[in-house]
Amino acid sequence: VESTRNYTLPSVAMESGTTFGDDISLYGYETDTNGADLAVTLVWQARQTPADNYKVFVHLLDEEGQIIAQSDAEPADGYSTSGWLDGEVVIDRHRLPLPLNSEPATYRLRIGLYEAVSGVRVPVVDGSGQPLPDDAVVLEP
Repeated sequence: VESTRNYTLPSVAMESGTTFGDDISLYGYETDTNGADLAVTLVWQARQTPADNYKVFVHLLDEEGQIIAQSDAEPADGYSTSGWLDGEVVIDRHRLPLPLNSEPATYRLRIGLYEAVSGVRVPVVDGSGQPLPDDAVVLEP
């Protein structure tokens, strides 16, 4: 039986370089607007097999930093992080409803991981090893 695991990093619109705990890196991401929705594709890579099952949160923030849409789910339609292997690449898609107002606005995305049972966020550092506030990475608009 052929493995369905993926170890090849795809090309992405934006690279991230952030690391969550010791286990998982957010390699990069892409966004696409499709009518009333914002499609967010996250590319994760396991640095080792995570000990815990994490959920992903994706927050759409307005210009004041308020959450106007969000997604909370296990990555990749329920692919438990505790099953990821060292070096494995996981493509994780989320869909967020865009606000109905038609005025152009600048939105940002806030991404993070949290323990499914306790709700505690996984600490995240940027590419230079600096901790990020609120244990989340804010992606450029």
